[in-house]
Amino acid sequence: MQDLSDKVLMTINQKSIKPRPKWYFLMRGCVLWGLAGLTTLLGGLAFSLIIFFTYFQGFGLSHPHDTGKIRWLLVSVPYAWFLVFLLLIGVIYYNLKHLKKSYKYPAYLLVVASLCGSIILGALISGMGIHRRMNIELSRRLPFYGQIFDARIPAWGRPGEGALAGKIGSTTDEAFILQDFNGQEWRIIFRDDTVEEAAVLIVPEQMVLINGHPGSPGVFIASEIFPWEGCHKKCNLIKPLLPRRSPGIPVMPRK
Repeated sequence: MQDLSDKVLMTINQKSIKPRPKWYFLMRGCVLWGLAGLTTLLGGLAFSLIIFFTYFQGFGLSHPHDTGKIRWLLVSVPYAWFLVFLLLIGVIYYNLKHLKKSYKYPAYLLVVASLCGSIILGALISGMGIHRRMNIELSRRLPFYGQIFDARIPAWGRPGEGALAGKIGSTTDEAFILQDFNGQEWRIIFRDDTVEEAAVLIVPEQMVLINGHPGSPGVFIASEIFPWEGCHKKCNLIKPLLPRRSPGIPVMPRK
């Protein structure tokens, strides 16, 4: 025992180790708690966007007729946000592990606590509708956001499977031109049984999602049309007035 004490004292003298003041540990604890809180908040925001895209794609809208339900769910999963979420959980775990007295708790319990905290917070954020507004702001401010994080772009860029999305160009009484995310222009044709979500406006620069099937080259025949931001609750699908329609005027149901 004496030999161990002598070795410790010798190491302290050789490396000039000095005791750290109490304020250092207090400050370190505050920083770690602050980082844990911040990363939990970011984890909650990431999880709320996972909820947004998963519900929006898998349950909020009809899946394309030529794509099975399971396959549609798989292509609709926001994998990039899942990766961000897992990375943030790792950071939260690291911060919690280095907090005072955290050694008393097993690692799995800290991981579960990190997951539960972010999931609960994400559910609350989703319930408040913040995730939808956040997605819009990220799309506006970050040029790379759509191609990496917006799960709608790859999911609705499959015209051969009945899913098409993009920006409306010119419009006519019975059709409109749509530019997809690859820059290709499509002539969107309405069928007699085409239905639209009640909030859709067929106007230039409007973003829309379309279920249907390709016709001749460059033509897509629409069966359902949804707004880009989806439906806040269940989509209220109605039949447009055909063949005449006035661009810029909300679609009204037949009487």
